[in-house]
Amino acid sequence: MPRLLALCAIGALFFSACDATNETPHTGEAGALEAFSGLTLKVGAMTLTVDDLSAAVMDTLSLDAGKSYTGSVSLGAASDSLVQAEAESHLFAYTFDPASDVTLTATDRESQYAVQNLNGGDYALGRTFSVAVDSAATGQATLNVRLRHFDGVEKSMSDANVGQNDFSVMIPVMYVPIETAGG
Repeated sequence: MPRLLALCAIGALFFSACDATNETPHTGEAGALEAFSGLTLKVGAMTLTVDDLSAAVMDTLSLDAGKSYTGSVSLGAASDSLVQAEAESHLFAYTFDPASDVTLTATDRESQYAVQNLNGGDYALGRTFSVAVDSAATGQATLNVRLRHFDGVEKSMSDANVGQNDFSVMIPVMYVPIETAGG
């Protein structure tokens, strides 16, 4: 019996240490990443809440083909305040797969949140965005929402491939086709 308990404890420790989406917790040191627990994504009238960034997202974001939306992402009041205060060190990056059916554009800038300009630019933060869905979009897709962290790396041109992920979460997407007349 003690052997079984020891194996269970080791298994629990192993599985709780594995976290593919929420990166290294913030320790207050340069280069460390913040730990975020959940997010709320609003697109048009739809609100999708992800309570655990390390778990699979079960809800599906439905987008109508041929429509445009405005959207926003929130991490909760305390986390939103942190990201806004460090706007020059963060970027919400959104990637659809496949990418051909939708265009997403960040609509906010660092200057809306940051008090000082330390990086020489006024780059996107991505807390607010617009989405345009192609009229031919059908089927399923995936939306990867990442919060990029640029600590020790210069943020320029809103490059989503520089820096590190504070978190990365995959959200299932369903495109609702345009109904045809008489159909």
